[in-house]
This record gives sequence, structure tokens and C-alpha cells, in this order.
Amino acid sequence: MISAIQIQNFALIEEMSLNFQGGLSVITGETGAGKSIVLDAISLGFGKRADLSVMTDESKKCVIEINVQVNACHKSWFDLNDIDYFEDTLIRRELNPNGRSRAFINDCPVRLEVLSDLAKMLIDIHAQHDTFYLLQEKEQLNLLDSISAHQNLMDSYQSNYNAYKQCEKEIAELEHQYLAAQQNKELNDFLLQELQSVQLEGIVLEDLEEEQKILSSAEFLLTQIQHINQLFGDENNGIEVLLDESLRTLQKMSSTSTALENIYERLHSIRLESLDFQESLNQEAERIVLDPRRLQIVDELLASYEGLFRKHQCNTLEELIQKRDELLAFSSSQQSFDEKIANLNQRLEKLSASIQKEGKEIHKNRLEASLALQNAIATHLSALGMPHSNFVIELQELEHFQFNGLSSVDFKFSANKGMPVTSLKKVVSGGELSRIMLAIKYESSQYLALPTVIFDEIDTGVSGNIADKMANMMSLMAARTQVLAVTHLPQVASKGDYHIKIDKQTTSDKTLTKVFYLSNEERINEVANMIAGEKPNSTAIEHAKTLLGY
Repeated sequence: MISAIQIQNFALIEEMSLNFQGGLSVITGETGAGKSIVLDAISLGFGKRADLSVMTDESKKCVIEINVQVNACHKSWFDLNDIDYFEDTLIRRELNPNGRSRAFINDCPVRLEVLSDLAKMLIDIHAQHDTFYLLQEKEQLNLLDSISAHQNLMDSYQSNYNAYKQCEKEIAELEHQYLAAQQNKELNDFLLQELQSVQLEGIVLEDLEEEQKILSSAEFLLTQIQHINQLFGDENNGIEVLLDESLRTLQKMSSTSTALENIYERLHSIRLESLDFQESLNQEAERIVLDPRRLQIVDELLASYEGLFRKHQCNTLEELIQKRDELLAFSSSQQSFDEKIANLNQRLEKLSASIQKEGKEIHKNRLEASLALQNAIATHLSALGMPHSNFVIELQELEHFQFNGLSSVDFKFSANKGMPVTSLKKVVSGGELSRIMLAIKYESSQYLALPTVIFDEIDTGVSGNIADKMANMMSLMAARTQVLAVTHLPQVASKGDYHIKIDKQTTSDKTLTKVFYLSNEERINEVANMIAGEKPNSTAIEHAKTLLGY
């Protein structure tokens, strides 16, 4: 429950501190004094979106601090969100002049989504405009679900539903990819076949290019080699004959000096090198063949590689191999499309079966809950001065499942006997809707187990005996949960365990909202004011004492 609130620089509140107890706390004050501002501050503190217009002084930041008492059942949520757990938890919301907002739980910075998630477990705020939430099918189903107490079943259903939708999305994406692939299939198959038709592995382009040069010049090379051999082997003036004659002459001279001996040795080495040269040259001549057919093959092969380089914008055979493998993988993936889609469709069928089974069970639970809620609301409405009213919950099973189940729901109402029931939004007056809302809040508080329920003038449109009965119902609710009620009715104000008055005070330069905790004597005067006006007479005072039980 809420134990304390500190508000700074919010609307008409410059600075305010409020302390609360369990039971029923009533908040009263003149219209415009700022009662609803306090509830707006609580809403802001629990994660409601805000803007700079809420700031009293736009040069200072707005700060809302709320102390809430939590119990051990909430510890798992704190652990899940990596937030320190304390029974006395401090929530702080800051709105800076630059428009940036920050939120903290036990001094740990959190996103607004996290703060709002915690708020759903701790508080239910019924503002004046919130009555219309009854008209939303989603909220009506949530109410039936809370009464049904099948959260685990609902979690499983929605998990399967999300998986089903994800599966549908994956199938659609695969089908789209398959269609796109089919449109390019002919081109891809041609490119793949073209790359597979040539040898890419084990080929050295440099060797092929050298072979092409040799083959294209074979006749010229052989002619030149033959000419060189003739120069070496001519019987009269060949290089071999000249070298041999020179060696014989030098041999005769070598014994006369060391220098000539060295020259002889050098020429002898040259003679040996010339023999080795001739052997190498002849070996190369043996390797060179006149083969026009092989030359044609090499030319065509190199031309095909060059064409593939240009077509695929590659520079090396390794890049062509990578391109071929990509096309091959793409071709293989096309073949697996049908298998993947078939597997997903099988999963879709299993998920659909689970969703249908769980959805029917949820619908059955909701039917039981709707009957129980319908009877309870009828009883409460009768006690609240509408004995001839008829409240009906129409629950229909849908053919196609949705995120919230297989059910559609409509809360219907008739205020008078013999009149047909119609959707709430079409027939209910403000006072009737207030009583229906209170009856629903009374029932739902038993199942939601919320520590705090806040009513902002839920008694709008009622008076007299009906107001007294509504006050009694709030008092009964306060026996099991903390209830804060903003009211203009003396019947409700008199039932409070604690009474807080909000007053607006005007100085020469500004208007501010102040808070007062009323004593028993002050409560008598406040309730009398609510009965008779600013200057209550003795009759109003006695009536106030009677209401308060003094």
C-alpha cells in the first residue's frame, strides 16, 4: 500500500507531503482546490506520461516520491528486473525543465515501462474519465480472466499465439523469397552451368599464359634454336671448333706464366659451359612442339576465363570459385524451400491445435466467471438502488482465435424492468455507470489482490441513500485493501478511517494547494460544510455528527 507521497513543483502544488494508512482515506475540498491534482501526481509517479505544463515553476524540476509497502510475493519481480528489493520501496519520478524524464525504484534507474509494470501490481487508479474503460472489450475480458484465475493458462495460450503468428510470418517470408528466386532461377541456373563447365580448381593461369606464348611462337623458336645449333656445330667456323682450337693454343702457352694458365682454365670452363648450354637449348627444343590444336584449346580456355572475369566482375580464379559456390548454395536452398515451408506448416498445425484447445478452456472459464460476476453485480446494483436493473455479460465463442482468446464479450445493461438490455455505452447515465463501476471494482478487488485502489469521484451523479450505500461498499472494500477516495459527498466522507482536506490558498502573486489532516472536530465541520455549504447551521452539524457516528 501507499504509505507516503512527496510532491514538488507539480501543477498548483509547490511542495506537499502526504501520509496514508490502511483502510479508507477520504480526500475532500472545494472544486478546483487540487484534489484530482494529487491523484494526477500519483499517476505521474507510477509512470504516466507527462509534459512541462505540469510544472508549477518551469525553471525547476518536478519531483514525485512515493513510498509503497510491498510484500514477499513481489520479490521475484524485483529480482527479474535486477532491482533491490525492500519492503518499504521508494518510487521517484523526475521531470526536468528541458523536458527529460527519469524514473527510479529504490534509487535504481528504470524505464517508464518497468515502472508502469510495477504499478499494475500495486495500484488501481479510477480517474473520472476511466469509467469508460468498461466499454473496451479488452478490459472486460481482462476482468473475466482475473476472476477466472487462469493466468498460467492465459500465458501459455498467448505464447503459443505469438509463436503461431511468428510461424505465419516466416512462411510468408519464405514464400516471398521462393517467388523471387523462381523469377531469377533461369539466369542463376545458366550462370551456374557456365561456371561448372570449366575447370577452376588446380589451374595456374600463369602457366597457361606461358604455354600460349610458346605454342603461338613454336615455329619461330625452333628455327632460331636450329640456327644457334648451326653456329655452334659448323665444321669450319663453328663456336665449338673455335673454342677447341683456342684451348689447344692456350695450353701450349699456359706453362710460361701463371696468368696464362688462369686464362686457359677460364676458357676451359667456358667450353664446358657451352656444352651445357647446348644441352639445355636442345632440351627446350624438345619441349617445343608445333601443335595448332593445343594452341586453339589454350586460346579458348584463356578467353573463357577472361569472359567469366568480366561477367562476374572477378579478378582471380578463387573469386570465380566463390561465385560458383554461392550459386550452387542458392540452387540448393531453392530445393529446400518446399521442405522448410512444409515443416513450418506442420508446426503451424500443432500450434493451432494447442491454441484451439487452450482457447476453449479459457472460454469455458470465462463463461463461469461471467455468470458469477453477472449475479454478483446484479446483487450489488439492487443494493445500490437499482432493484429492477438487469446486467448481462454476453460472451460469444469466436471461430478464429485472437491474442486475447476465442471470446468476444459485451457488458449490457438495462436500468428498468421489462426493457431490453443494451451495451453500456448506449444506455447508461453517469450515476448508473458510477454504481456499476463501483460494483465491478468491489468484485474485482477480491481477485486482483491489489494493495491500493484509488477512486476519483466515482460517486458522481448519485446522492442521498444511494450515496450512503456506495460509501458502505467502499468501506467494506477498505477492509481488505487500502482505498483512497476523492469525494464531494458527505456520506462517503463520513465513512473514512482518515480524512484529508485539500485547500487552495491564494497570495498576492500565486495560488497554491495545501493539505490538512482533519481531527474529529474538524471532520464534523468539514462534513457539515459538504451538507449545507460554507456556514453550516446546527441542523447540518448534527447531521454531520450522525453520519460520523459521534
